[in-house]
Amino acid sequence: MSRFEGSPPSLFMRVPAVNRAAVTPTAEKDAEGADWIGMRVTSALAPSQERVFHCIVGYAYSQAEIDRIEQTLAREIGAARGPHFQNAWDRAIPKFADEPDGALRREMRWNAGVLEQMTI
Repeated sequence: MSRFEGSPPSLFMRVPAVNRAAVTPTAEKDAEGADWIGMRVTSALAPSQERVFHCIVGYAYSQAEIDRIEQTLAREIGAARGPHFQNAWDRAIPKFADEPDGALRREMRWNAGVLEQMTI
């Protein structure tokens, strides 16, 4: 039994102000009628140009809590050291630097992150 079953939090998705012009949260239904959330990114890039987009996805019990989380993470995103959670997860998840296949390396890192989150 989950500790959230008696009073489940709400899943939310926010886009910090730094990306609001380019990133739009979406809510859709798939062909079977299941709910999906995601984001659409609109941007023009010059050859070899890179761009970083941020979004915040989490669970919270109230709008005030969602606002507090967004404000805290927005400060971190604007800081020179980069996003707090991204850096924390980057330290916690193995890099698999010896794996030459980039797609497989990303998949292994994703799975390692999922397993790590299951232990929390």
